[in-house]
Amino acid sequence: MKKVFKLILIALIIVSIIDTAFNYVFKHAPWGIYRKLHTIIETKEYYDAWMIGSSRVETAFETTLLSQRTKLKFFNAGIHGAKTQQTYYLLKHIFNQHPLPKYVFLDIDIHNLETIDTLLNIEQFAPFMYVSSLRKDFSNIDKRIMYAYYFPVYELSFYGLRGTSKFLRTLFNKPGRYDTTFQSTGCYHSHTDYQISHYPDTTHRFYFHPFNLMYIDSIITICQKHNVSLIATVSPVYRPDANISDAVKEISNYLRHKDILLLNFSTIHPLSFQQEKFSDKYHLKFNGSVEFTHFFCDSIMRMRLLQ
Repeated sequence: MKKVFKLILIALIIVSIIDTAFNYVFKHAPWGIYRKLHTIIETKEYYDAWMIGSSRVETAFETTLLSQRTKLKFFNAGIHGAKTQQTYYLLKHIFNQHPLPKYVFLDIDIHNLETIDTLLNIEQFAPFMYVSSLRKDFSNIDKRIMYAYYFPVYELSFYGLRGTSKFLRTLFNKPGRYDTTFQSTGCYHSHTDYQISHYPDTTHRFYFHPFNLMYIDSIITICQKHNVSLIATVSPVYRPDANISDAVKEISNYLRHKDILLLNFSTIHPLSFQQEKFSDKYHLKFNGSVEFTHFFCDSIMRMRLLQ
């Protein structure tokens, strides 16, 4: 019996060491999504403007170009898969961790306001869940965050072979293609051909779940509380139809009653009709994001939104 307990204890120690090694290496990754999360969660650097939202903002806004043209410091904090609740919690952390910015740009996922967050990418966030406030907030979305934090065996199961491969690449400074698509300022450079398999159903009328509207309100409230200017956007969509147009009008009216400006870029001619500029219906490729960023920058400078 003592041998069994000894083996179990040794196994737990080994697992804990491996878990610590994974988290340490990922937290100190010099590139990729972990470097981006490190900047958001762990650094205290000042940025004039934060771009927040999902992968749509992540792929649409070339923050290096924005910084060059506006002479302001931008960071793209869009996170793949993030819905309004996760976006709010990250913004809350940004306001607590970093010097307060002048501006926040919230890019709204028209097609993603129907559903709510129920799961988080454990592998992605696990190295940073030692931050108790963020861990507590994220556990409101996904209770597995707590299990992953307190039980190394549970956490390591999410890494799998892909995570192990990423760990080894990071350890030996051999970035993969996905890793190198991230800018130091947070933007994700997509180079993939158009994926028609990712074409979502837009034939039904979009429904805005009250839960998502509640967290959009929370984003508005926290920006007002800290006297930070909030501007909402809808980035380009490939061949937007009437349902998308109606949804943009609906959310625009909703935000207008909250005294929040929404800049609608869902349809830009000819960009929105050039398939070679998109990786799927809702995500721009690098060439499309560069074109859009110039258009976006021209618009906000012409409207004198950055004072």
